[in-house]
Amino acid sequence: MSQKIENAREKLMTSGRNFLLRNRDGKNGKFSVRDLTTECDMALGTFYRYFQSKDDLVRQILSEEWDRMIDSLNPIMQSDTTLFEKVRGIYEQIDEFESNYRFSAMGLLNSSAESLSFREQNMRKMYDKIEAFLQREIDCGRLVLSADLKSASYLLVQLFISTGRNPAMSFEDLWACMTFRDTSC
Repeated sequence: MSQKIENAREKLMTSGRNFLLRNRDGKNGKFSVRDLTTECDMALGTFYRYFQSKDDLVRQILSEEWDRMIDSLNPIMQSDTTLFEKVRGIYEQIDEFESNYRFSAMGLLNSSAESLSFREQNMRKMYDKIEAFLQREIDCGRLVLSADLKSASYLLVQLFISTGRNPAMSFEDLWACMTFRDTSC
């Protein structure tokens, strides 16, 4: 008779999340369902009651963490600070997520249509969040954009992700590049 494990899904998610965080540099071993279920003291079949595959577990973990990170932007975006401070706060949150999950996610998720759709769906949440933030800043008179909002939000998110991966470039360097003006026009 099978034993009912209380909060089995949460235990698997927590253990999987901990593995991803321990493996944030991509050098701490392979992620296996068998090792995960052993660590959680449950049968292999229990895993498959909650997840279709290892990729499914990783996608669910990353989705929860991504949503948590996006929610953490609300107080930053609504704060009574300068545009510089708000943008730096957004950059830091994206950079922290990337630092924690980039290598493990890249190494564990396959390039299936499902994984690509998952990435696009989650990135769309961020683009929409940044687009709404930029619109509020424009409406309050703190920001003037030459580009349309969709393009600006996409570019900003992509810049933050790529800049965070480059240890030679700081947020202040990025900000200086974003605020240049061509007076020859």
